[in-house]
Amino acid sequence: MIEQLGSRPAPARTRRAMERVSLTLPKNEAFISAARLTAAGIGIRTGLAYETIEDLKIIITEACTYCIRRGGRKGRLRVELDIESASITVTVSDPGFEKVEDAKIERDSGDQLDELFVIRNLADELEYRASPGGGIRLRMTKAVG
Repeated sequence: MIEQLGSRPAPARTRRAMERVSLTLPKNEAFISAARLTAAGIGIRTGLAYETIEDLKIIITEACTYCIRRGGRKGRLRVELDIESASITVTVSDPGFEKVEDAKIERDSGDQLDELFVIRNLADELEYRASPGGGIRLRMTKAVG
């Protein structure tokens, strides 16, 4: 251990410092796979269980899909993954989100589940923030310990 004169040793950390991975994607379903692949790579690299990696991929898919289908297709999505030793937090932000009328939402006959319902069942925490002038942020935390 190297110590500078007059300095204190750093306190021992019980948790790994947070690392953040950020992606900016066009609001198009075709690009959701890039965020899913990133999450899978992080999960494998950090030694997460297969089930946890799959949950993260579904959470990302549902959050991005929610923003695209309910907020229109213009603009970009920001996807952030905050990795800590006990959890991974996924934040999907859409600064241009403006609620689209349900009648305008194109749905397949098999697509009747609400995206937020799926996220609530997979994530340990879900935070939904909508700005009055537009914009939305979905923040989901999954325990990994």
